[in-house]
Amino acid sequence: MIRLPLIDTVSRGYAFAFRHILLLARIGWIWFVAAHAAVIAAPVLATRMGGMQLAFAGPLVMALAGAAIVVAWHRVVASHGEARRVARLGRRELRYLGFVLALLGILYVPVVAMTMIADAGGGRPSPALIWPLAGAMLIVIVSICRLILIFPGIALERRVMTLSRSWALTRGNAWCLFIGGVMCAGPLLVLGAGLGAASEILLAREAAWWLGHGSALLGSLALFLQFAVVGGYLSFVFEHFAAQPLPAESTRSAPPSAVTA
Repeated sequence: MIRLPLIDTVSRGYAFAFRHILLLARIGWIWFVAAHAAVIAAPVLATRMGGMQLAFAGPLVMALAGAAIVVAWHRVVASHGEARRVARLGRRELRYLGFVLALLGILYVPVVAMTMIADAGGGRPSPALIWPLAGAMLIVIVSICRLILIFPGIALERRVMTLSRSWALTRGNAWCLFIGGVMCAGPLLVLGAGLGAASEILLAREAAWWLGHGSALLGSLALFLQFAVVGGYLSFVFEHFAAQPLPAESTRSAPPSAVTA
């Protein structure tokens, strides 16, 4: 069983992102500007024009920007900082985003089940049912972490990295991968959400509107940096596991004496 050095991998994800932060700005600034503008403008336009569909424009542009930036960042990590092509949106990036949305869709199964139980119970679900479903949701999340090698594989066009191969290579590392993902995404996500909430409060006060916009900008920067940290983490996880043969392959390739020893 191949073990992931958790702390070292997480540290490398953060270190690479901060060490190449100017390169990140160079390859992704267009997407950052577009995503930040969409997140700020979409709710305002939806309120003024009465079309709530516009409210989804911000998250949609942010998702597309995230896919473009993370795919580009995977290639930067693989080239040790040499790749400098501006992040773009093409078939590879859309496939990447499609896999992300598909795996996130699986997470909604326990959520839908809990919602249905809550509705059937008049809005007061029994804890005896909720706790098992919450546990099932956690198990689903942790299990999905074993499939994450597919993402750097898509970005680097390594077609040999399939979902089944990712599942096999990461055996015994589900919780480790989950904790590493939380350590990379969690702090910057909380920071970005906190700054976003603060910006809404400040923007409601005319005297502090500039602080509100500044807070919103910093929140977007935190989320922007999160894409690089998570992308770097996934890349280093891929680097650790992808070079390893599958257990069956290593057994077939080993000499008879090594197999029987």
